[in-house]
Amino acid sequence: MAPSPRSPGCPPGIQSEGGGDFGGGGASGSFDGTGDVTDAPVSSAATDASDAVGSVLEAEEFAIPLIAFALAFGIALAFLYVVYIAPALFAEVLVDGALSCALFRHLRGQDPRHWLASTVRHTAAPFAVTARP
Repeated sequence: MAPSPRSPGCPPGIQSEGGGDFGGGGASGSFDGTGDVTDAPVSSAATDASDAVGSVLEAEEFAIPLIAFALAFGIALAFLYVVYIAPALFAEVLVDGALSCALFRHLRGQDPRHWLASTVRHTAAPFAVTARP
């Protein structure tokens, strides 16, 4: 079979009808659509959020007190949970306070030096031992 005059070198089964062909062309045809982008459905998080806010604002009179009750119930549960774990929480705070008090007393008795002098003093001997060939 001979190639068509429209697309030289292409068999007739691969020839395009009006658009660019495989012979090195470009977009020489046109699409059948109108090209209007507003017909496409828009679905995004912003539209979903605005729909949710709109439905809450248009809700009946019972929805607002129900939301307030749910919020108050959640806060009450949070308070009850804190009271429930209070012994463990209090014990942890007590141990942290005792440790910080003991460390503060220990550090208060020392003279204030630069941190680098203290670091060099404490790490010079281990460094010398490990650096020897």
